[in-house]
Amino acid sequence: MHDTANPTGPTGSIDGGIGDVFDSLDTAACIIERLQDRSDGLRDYRYIAMNPAMCILFGVDDLTGQTIRDNFPDEVEDWYDSYDRVLATGIPMRFERATEPQDKILEMAITRLPNADRLLIVMQNITHRHRDAQALQAEVDRQRLLSRELNHRVKNLFSMILAITSQSLRKLTDQGPVQALLGRLRTMSAANDILLRRDWQAAHVLDIARTVAGEVGAGERLDLNGPDILIDAQPALSLTMFLHELGTNALKYGALSTQSGRVDLSWVQEDGRMDLRWIETGGPAATAPTRRGFGSQLVSMGICPDCSVEVDYAETGLRVHLSAALSELRRQD
Repeated sequence: MHDTANPTGPTGSIDGGIGDVFDSLDTAACIIERLQDRSDGLRDYRYIAMNPAMCILFGVDDLTGQTIRDNFPDEVEDWYDSYDRVLATGIPMRFERATEPQDKILEMAITRLPNADRLLIVMQNITHRHRDAQALQAEVDRQRLLSRELNHRVKNLFSMILAITSQSLRKLTDQGPVQALLGRLRTMSAANDILLRRDWQAAHVLDIARTVAGEVGAGERLDLNGPDILIDAQPALSLTMFLHELGTNALKYGALSTQSGRVDLSWVQEDGRMDLRWIETGGPAATAPTRRGFGSQLVSMGICPDCSVEVDYAETGLRVHLSAALSELRRQD
């Protein structure tokens, strides 16, 4: 099966300067040729050349002239399938494969040599890369498990706080402030669930708006329209409370206190800022509060340091415009 047209000499070494390059490669490489099937029907290949890097990789002496079966009898048939496929088609292959007898994972490239029934195989040991990736994935999985456990405990904590608050304040004559407090706690708990989806790092504005709509009972009378904007955890919590106060106020005194009233909540992203507008229609005229309560303070504070809030108590209903710098909303970028 030797072909005098190929670059290997009769003893299996590579002729001329090519052999010097082959031997000096840091990457393991060998040239093999297909043999006739053995008497037991198994395929086999013989090493025509093997560079020192390959000897070091497998911890063997130069195996030139010896067969793969004789030296690696436990290798699976998939290896021979790949060799035969490249030899038959001439189409190179590149893949990663584990070699269990040597406890290694190799990145391999197989190419058929021109004018010869021989293959050039180049390989490198990527076992450490795989193990590092597995260790990293294991750590990611562990962090996610801890995050889920933390979320479970936080939810239990919120439930306990709600129960304690409700029981402790149940005898108060005026239950309005109590229900407002409980509503804020429930909304914060819901915000925690949203943030958990991204490991408590960020949340989408649309998800926040939908959650608040569900918490305050706005239903389908709250129209949402805006791009997919992701904001950090702290402004996400602030936005949740901001919208909760507006929604609660609309249910008590504004557009959502009537059957025909509606709220349009929209937001846009332009010129490095997010502009959010809350517009109530179909309800009673908006009137400025006679005193500045906690809810009014939450709204006026906005959701981040570089933020402005304009409140218009219009005849057609309350109108609120919030403008916030995206650099304050997405600091991890």
